[in-house]
Amino acid sequence: MTPFFLDGKMLTMQGVFYPTGYIMAMLPDRDSANAVGREMAAHPGGGQVSLVEPAEVISIIGGTVKGTDDGSGMPSAGSEAATVREFVELAQKGHCGMLIEVPDDANLQRAKDVLHAHNFSYAQRYRMLVIEDIT
Repeated sequence: MTPFFLDGKMLTMQGVFYPTGYIMAMLPDRDSANAVGREMAAHPGGGQVSLVEPAEVISIIGGTVKGTDDGSGMPSAGSEAATVREFVELAQKGHCGMLIEVPDDANLQRAKDVLHAHNFSYAQRYRMLVIEDIT
């Protein structure tokens, strides 16, 4: 696994977290997250996999939705901001994040299979213009 780093390419034009080409998944505990990371790393040719600590989800990823409100007192209705808020809510309960690069269909399916084996809490695949639920 590589350390989590929020690259500017992982943001929308408004600065909200949107890592195109990745799955962002939340797992109930660090042991589950580490197991996912080990299993993903065991397959050569896959993309980057990063553990995102709960504090990083809250401060770094969650910080990307600050300033997206329209002044009405209501949070942004954009799905990317709502998705970030879901990640933050889980991180506040101690869930760990995994950012998994999925450069092709084989890596996408492997990531889905590994996540399902470890009972993830919530996961989203970020594609160009579409956030896809991993169910």
